[in-house]
Amino acid sequence: MTEQKSFAVRFHYIFTNAMAAIYLIGGIILIFVWAPEGLRATNRIIIGIVLIAYSLFRAYRFRKKKE
Repeated sequence: MTEQKSFAVRFHYIFTNAMAAIYLIGGIILIFVWAPEGLRATNRIIIGIVLIAYSLFRAYRFRKKKE
């Protein structure tokens, strides 16, 4: 029989994965799609890479904590 998880545990799981996905998508959009006016291309790429790295770090840390 499987164990029923509480609402808080399920919400934490969904929220953590959603935030990692938002950071990943934001980084990709910032690098390839959206070029804000007044932001140099190098700064835009650096910020995008940092967002992608942070999303991967959040996902890795969550997966490791879950084990």
